[in-house]
Amino acid sequence: MNTRYPSRQEVLRKQKPELDWIDSMTVRAEYAVSSTPAIRYREIVGEKGHNSAAPSFKMNGFVNSEGEIFDDHYLFMNEAHKHSSDGLKAHYTRLGWGVEKGNRILRELKSIGCIVVNEVRARGQKMGRARRVVLLTEKGKQRLNAYAQQTR
Repeated sequence: MNTRYPSRQEVLRKQKPELDWIDSMTVRAEYAVSSTPAIRYREIVGEKGHNSAAPSFKMNGFVNSEGEIFDDHYLFMNEAHKHSSDGLKAHYTRLGWGVEKGNRILRELKSIGCIVVNEVRARGQKMGRARRVVLLTEKGKQRLNAYAQQTR
């Protein structure tokens, strides 16, 4: 029994028309025009801005030269103002937020100078993690008061 296998050239010659057809029907992403609308960040996360300027984003989250902040930022500042001696976990729990969202809001407010975070140890505490307490800066208090006036 003598089996003859086709050479590489013979295989390529037989496959070429079919591969050419597949290639002509293939849409490559780098050249294709997207048929979907652009994604709007604020619509996805359910945040509505309070300045007319559009925010600009960096890898580590929110950064804007005008210091635009959203409803969630004001909610957090109000929570920190009302319960100034509580730690982060208590704030996040009352707001119904997870650690990721809470830390993002915290980081963004710190970056624009509306809050500071201090570590506080209980009297006599020598071991364990210190409680992180959020305090509003003067700028944060002014922004929170302006927001309260605006929403009345």
